[in-house]
Amino acid sequence: MRTLLWILFFLGVLAFVVGSILAFTGKTMILAPQGFWRGAVAFWILTLTLHFLSGGCCHQHKEEEKKE
Repeated sequence: MRTLLWILFFLGVLAFVVGSILAFTGKTMILAPQGFWRGAVAFWILTLTLHFLSGGCCHQHKEEEKKE
């Protein structure tokens, strides 16, 4: 699951970088730069959602409380 989260995160980074490059060069490739930025945000929100649904930081915090 952690590998999937990293893949989604880096896809978001890639989409953001491509959107930024297209915005500064004034070109379009398949989508306008805003489309790539929206895709990046969607990847990041999906990554966060999957992280929290899989136990995320709350799960780790509960384990630390059990040790004490």
